[in-house]
Amino acid sequence: MLKENMFALKEWAVTVDYLAKGRQIFLLRKGGLDEQTNGFLVEHSEFFLFPTYTHQTESSLNPIAKEDFVDTKESVNLVTLTYYGTVEEVIHISKIESLRYLDGLHSLNWPIVRQRFYYRNHPGLCLLVLKVYRRSRPHHLPYLIRYNGCRSWVKLEKAVSTTSLKNILSDKEFEQQRMTLHRCL
Repeated sequence: MLKENMFALKEWAVTVDYLAKGRQIFLLRKGGLDEQTNGFLVEHSEFFLFPTYTHQTESSLNPIAKEDFVDTKESVNLVTLTYYGTVEEVIHISKIESLRYLDGLHSLNWPIVRQRFYYRNHPGLCLLVLKVYRRSRPHHLPYLIRYNGCRSWVKLEKAVSTTSLKNILSDKEFEQQRMTLHRCL
């Protein structure tokens, strides 16, 4: 693992919360509007999770995730980096039927998964299996205009230390969830 990192992946705040609570170990990515030429690319194998509220709606979430939605608040002046992810596996999903079996293993509801899969008439999604870690203390930084936009990756102003990270899930818990994920796919 890197000792410090200056890259972050933008993800809905509710999904970051799901990862932080160990409720899911993967992300379903299509790519932001600014990435439509090539779609989503795994540019970094480890990164901070950058919680975003853009496009996040209660109607896009599964019923349990909706309960957490009311707790999220957007700060236009500050970004809080508390969680860090390492990519353990990348799975390209080309058949929508396989995604149906993942219901209940992530924060999104079926209509939004389906919408993402077919977005811009290019079927498919990228599933990133992540190990997630928590910083001992959140790192706060000013929200910069250049963080705006529908893009997945953000380069931070300066590198942030990763030395105080703790696993969200034990290795055993992570592998159990990973096996469940593979059985579902």
